[in-house]
Amino acid sequence: MIVLLWIGCAPSEYEFVDVVPDLVEDMPAATAPIYFHTPQSLWAWDPADPEPWRIGTFLDPDDRPLTTNISDIAIDEEGRIFGCGGGAFFRIDPETALAVGIASSPAPMVGLAFREDGVLLGAGEDIYVIHPRLLTIIETFGSSSDINTIGDVVEGFDGNLIWSVRHERAGRLLIEMHPKSGAILAERPLDASQTYGLAALDETVYAFTRAGNAFTIDHDTGEILARQFSSALEWWGASQNPAR
Repeated sequence: MIVLLWIGCAPSEYEFVDVVPDLVEDMPAATAPIYFHTPQSLWAWDPADPEPWRIGTFLDPDDRPLTTNISDIAIDEEGRIFGCGGGAFFRIDPETALAVGIASSPAPMVGLAFREDGVLLGAGEDIYVIHPRLLTIIETFGSSSDINTIGDVVEGFDGNLIWSVRHERAGRLLIEMHPKSGAILAERPLDASQTYGLAALDETVYAFTRAGNAFTIDHDTGEILARQFSSALEWWGASQNPAR
């Protein structure tokens, strides 16, 4: 048994987590091109197909429905799914939706993304660079009193970050940001309201909204290009799968 201890993190039920290695190490790699989710369930989608499919309800290690809402997910180049929500980080099984708490989150986060170099980023009041082993914040950028993260941050197909925010004066924006310096490269109006999840795949940006829609959006303008599918469910987060 591995005992993971994080000091100085926000209190949560996962402040001190005993992780049974088999629960995490035996998780298979994600295989679908895109994964997305409601607060309580995991879904997958191949844009070549008309409809997504449901993986299942997020479950805790005792096979009970997870009591924490998952705010967002991110997938690394090995196909490992990480999630955040309720003041904690999770590893998530792409076949069963098992969600194992692995650490307390050092700050409130509603978005996760992996940078091209494999570094995990979190989005909350700022963009946080997260230590790969300790899962603590080692750098912060993108801070602005005018910006409030409304949904997600994702690595775009050009290596820059795409960040969906609400600006105090300009409204909903799609911000393009340098992944290491945090320099804002472009700000574009975001047509897809209530965008809580983003995925960038094969030079296409997908927006998943709390109203249950999935859109393709123009990376250069923020305009909606087409609706891919719709549902009565609320989509809270998404990630492309670089391991597919």
